[in-house]
Amino acid sequence: MNDPNGFIAINDELHLFYQFYPYDSSWGPMHWGHMTSTDGLAWQEQPVALAPDHVFDEKGCFSGTAILVDNQLILMYTGGEEIDGKLFNNNV
Repeated sequence: MNDPNGFIAINDELHLFYQFYPYDSSWGPMHWGHMTSTDGLAWQEQPVALAPDHVFDEKGCFSGTAILVDNQLILMYTGGEEIDGKLFNNNV
C-alpha cells in the first residue's frame, strides 16, 4: 500500500483509494486499490479501482483524487507515459 488518494464519504460509507502494484512486492505500474469502511476502523478490500490500460497511463495510475458529481463517483489521477525513454505525467 502506498500513497493514499481520493478519500471520500458516500452515503455513510468511507472510500479510500491508494496506489499499489498487485502482482509483486517490487515496483511495477501503479494501480489504485480500493477499501471501504462504515466506521473508519474496520476496512474491507474492494476490487481494483484503476489499472493502467491506456497509452497515457502505461507506466501507472499515480496521485489523484475522488469527487462526487451528481451522485456519480469520479476518479481523477495522473497517468505515467514513456516517450523516447522519458517519463511524462498526464492528468486523467
